[in-house]
Formats: sequence, structure tokens, C-alpha cells
Amino acid sequence: MPGRRAPELVAGRAFVVPASTGNVGHGEDGNFNNFHANARVRSTTVLVATSAQDGRPVDPASKRVTAALPNWLRFVMYYAGNNHGPWEKLPARLDVPVWIDAGTRQIVSLDVDRAASELAVHREVGRREWLETEAPLSDVRALFALPGVAARGVRGAVSGFREILGEIRHLGDSTSPPRTITPEELEARRRTAVILRYRLERSPKDYARVRESALQAGPMMAANARGGSISAQEFDAWLSDQELSGVVTPDEALRWRRDAGRE
Repeated sequence: MPGRRAPELVAGRAFVVPASTGNVGHGEDGNFNNFHANARVRSTTVLVATSAQDGRPVDPASKRVTAALPNWLRFVMYYAGNNHGPWEKLPARLDVPVWIDAGTRQIVSLDVDRAASELAVHREVGRREWLETEAPLSDVRALFALPGVAARGVRGAVSGFREILGEIRHLGDSTSPPRTITPEELEARRRTAVILRYRLERSPKDYARVRESALQAGPMMAANARGGSISAQEFDAWLSDQELSGVVTPDEALRWRRDAGRE
């Protein structure tokens, strides 16, 4: 019986979902190597194809891909677009080179060597975070670090689904007095919503729960905005959070925007 033919591949680009990159495991099974920043670790990351070199459409569904990533690159991919760790030193959005199946239009693999070359400008940021949190003697280094450095590393490493849900839940809390939302806060909220969108995509039960909360809150938020108990800026920011995280549809958002007098 003839063997299965390898798919024809075409070069492409993909968006790296923030906070989705991590080790497969520790020890021999996980191919875990923390003795050098360039050492490669078997990791997974969630990618969303955005384009292909042949110009044809690509499958827009997110896909978890396994790759052997240098330690420094793994940290760069995790923290870019995040709200923790050295995120301020990294791009708000990360796009990487991938290989796409010419037939299915789905991502087959991450082009690690090209990604490492393109993102080499951020190597020192990833290397420094690796040194402070995972490298040999990282605990010793933490003792001599400035206050808060080690805590940021730990928070970034353990931040997960529950924390992100908690952040989204309190965005646009209608019981809070009207206030001005800073550009920095808006950016942090945007990042959180992006992370949440792709995590909920893989957790239908949590998606249903968060969507139900948004559907219950929508009419109340619109009424509060129309009545002046929350500012127009707060309402717009809350609605943007819901749309970007994918828990409400564009039609639902438009209806609430009209109910709030914002259309």
C-alpha cells in the first residue's frame, strides 16, 4: 500500500495568540532544556493564519502547533500582546512565518528558524525573562533582583484562564462611579480581550458562561449609558471588550449601541 503523500506547502504568516505559548512538559518526555537561552524546548503555541504567499485565502481558525522553540523565543511569543511580564518591551501583536497546507489552507507548522531570525531584535528581552524565571540559578538571581521583578515573572508564568476571566468580568462594572479610562488601560483591556477570545474558542463551557453574563449585562449597560450613570467612554470600552473577546455578535453590539444612544 503506498505511503501517505506529504502535503504541498506554501509559506505564510500567522498571528501568535498572546499567552498561548508554553512547554509540552518537563524532563526527557517534554524535551525540557534550560541550560542555555538558545536551547530548544518542545513547546506548543496557538496560531491564527493571516495570509499565504500564493495569495489565496487561508483557514482563519486558530490552531495549536507543536514546535521546538529556543527558550528566549518561547518567552517572547508568550509575553508579546500580554499584560504581564516584559510585555511593554515587546510588540502588541506578533506575526510569525509558518508553513500552510496548499490544499486545506491550514497551518502545518511554525517556521522556527525564520521566526527566530525575524524576532532576534527581541532576544535580549526573552533571554532576560528566562534568566529570571526558569534558568539554572534563577531563584538565586531573584534574590538580588529589584523589588517586583521576580513577582512579575511568577505572575506571568501562572496567569491563566481564571485570571483572565476575572479581569474581563470587572471591565465596565456598572456599579462604579463614572471615570475617565486612560489609553494605557484601554490597551490593557484590548490585550485581555484578545487572549480571552482564543481561550474561550477552545472551552465551549466557559464560552457559554461568559456569553450569558454579557447578554445579561448588555441591556443594563446600555440603559446606564443612556441615563448618564456611566460615561459614554465606559460604555464604548465595555462593548468593545465584549465584541473583541467574541462573546457577543456584531448585531447584538449594534442593538445595545443604539439603545445607549451611541448610534
